[in-house]
Amino acid sequence: MSYQRSDSEFRRCQLRNITGSGNATSTASVQSSFVALSSRKSEAGVKEYWIVLGHERQVEVYRCPVNGRYQETCVAAVNDTLECCSVPGVSVQVAELFG
Repeated sequence: MSYQRSDSEFRRCQLRNITGSGNATSTASVQSSFVALSSRKSEAGVKEYWIVLGHERQVEVYRCPVNGRYQETCVAAVNDTLECCSVPGVSVQVAELFG
């Protein structure tokens, strides 16, 4: 589960998930919105957040904000169990999110 993606690789994957197309205009708009939202979460002190990707049956995890960017990112697959680092003792089996 501790697969690390580069920022550009993650954004490409995320944009495909959101837009469902290669439309350059919508892709640029979504990319800009995603980067701004992630930066605001980091600057606001959000220690960790998860994005559930229903179509892929995966969860993307962002942790450890430093200077407006998350230092740790990973993707959890349907057979993984996620441990919440910001709330000790909380864990979620990814498969349960998809019924």
